[in-house]
Amino acid sequence: MVFVILFIVFISFTLIIYIKIRQRRVLEQQQGLHLNKLLEQRNQLFSQIAHDLSNPVTVASLHIEAMQHEIIECKPENLTKISEKLTDLNHLVKDLAGLAKLETANFTLSTEEIDLQKFVKDIHDELTTQPTEQTLTVANSQLQKTFANIDPLRIKQLIANLFSNAKKYTHKDGQIGVYFDVSDTRFRITVQDSHPSVPKEHLGKIFDHLFRVPTITNTETPGHGIGLSIVKQIVDLHRGEIKASESELGGLKIEVNLPIS
Repeated sequence: MVFVILFIVFISFTLIIYIKIRQRRVLEQQQGLHLNKLLEQRNQLFSQIAHDLSNPVTVASLHIEAMQHEIIECKPENLTKISEKLTDLNHLVKDLAGLAKLETANFTLSTEEIDLQKFVKDIHDELTTQPTEQTLTVANSQLQKTFANIDPLRIKQLIANLFSNAKKYTHKDGQIGVYFDVSDTRFRITVQDSHPSVPKEHLGKIFDHLFRVPTITNTETPGHGIGLSIVKQIVDLHRGEIKASESELGGLKIEVNLPIS
């Protein structure tokens, strides 16, 4: 009986060790695959950024040289082209800055109690003064005098990223809607737009780091799949929830729910 018990204990102990070793090997294999995927994404990103940087720099330089040699006149329309290319460069720099923050995890909150009525009014004024080729609607439900503990700068950044993403991928004659709602426990921000939409199989991936929907091409402004991943991180730091779905307008709908306290 003692021998049988010892044998069972030995077999059990051996089996446990084997399972742990097996789990460790599987984990190491998964980590290796994940690391290879990240390295591949990084290489693709740097290659894409190098290409995107070279284009506006080359175009702006050629225009400046042509003006210096009086090949073309220094007219407002030519200066506008240079300004547009510099704007493209500015977007690329912002993308790189966002990438650096994500990679170093140097992303913290500075929460404070704010008046949501005033906050939403400020957002409304900021959005409605921005130039856009789409029809913009900014609305809110009947907000009571509600206070919330959030980081106002980060939430403004979140809204700016969602609005910028909607402008980039929505047709020029389309629609963009930004809506605010407050319940007893939640502050809800909804941004939706018209065509084109995101295929259902990609809805769960759009917040992934460096992910770009392969079937949707960027129309004007360069992007590298960083803006929405920053949005997701801001929501996570606030312990909120974010969801992407098909919009009633025919495009993409993103709902953010943030706890008030």
